[in-house]
Amino acid sequence: MGVDRILSGQHAGGHKKQLPDPAEEVGQSELHRILSNERRRRLIREIVENEDEELTVSELSERLAAQESGTEPAPRKVRHSVYVTLRQNHVPKLDDHDVVDFDGESKCIEPNERTPVFYRLIDETDRTEWPSERHVLLALLLGTALGLVGILDALPLGLFTEPQVAGAFALWQLGLIIVLKRYST
Repeated sequence: MGVDRILSGQHAGGHKKQLPDPAEEVGQSELHRILSNERRRRLIREIVENEDEELTVSELSERLAAQESGTEPAPRKVRHSVYVTLRQNHVPKLDDHDVVDFDGESKCIEPNERTPVFYRLIDETDRTEWPSERHVLLALLLGTALGLVGILDALPLGLFTEPQVAGAFALWQLGLIIVLKRYST
């Protein structure tokens, strides 16, 4: 009931409110930065899907750590790492952009009228087609091997032409950029 109510834009008083377009308010690039991080997307999901619960940073860090580690309870190091990044990075970013409401005293995080808009956008973000990790790693390995072959001038009997080696090296660089971009946010 809580998720349906919050996604329909209805609030506790039963009234329905027009939900703002975050792209207009924060800009496309900032919107992308907000939703590009998997941990922030999970945080938004947890807040909306458990809207009737009072969630603290500590509680959310335990839930997210369990999701990320695949074990419950998550190892202490993982819980601590998640807590620190939530407290120092993700929660302040979401609060600053008015995606959630954070009470610094009680450490509680609650959805506000903008949260459902971001929640809906998560599906669009998750559907963004990234090359699979396996494909990127395969491209990196192939590019590295062909790059080494080119550097060492060890082309066996003209098996690969210089443009083919250069193309493979360019693919390797592209794969490296994708990996760095994907895991640096």
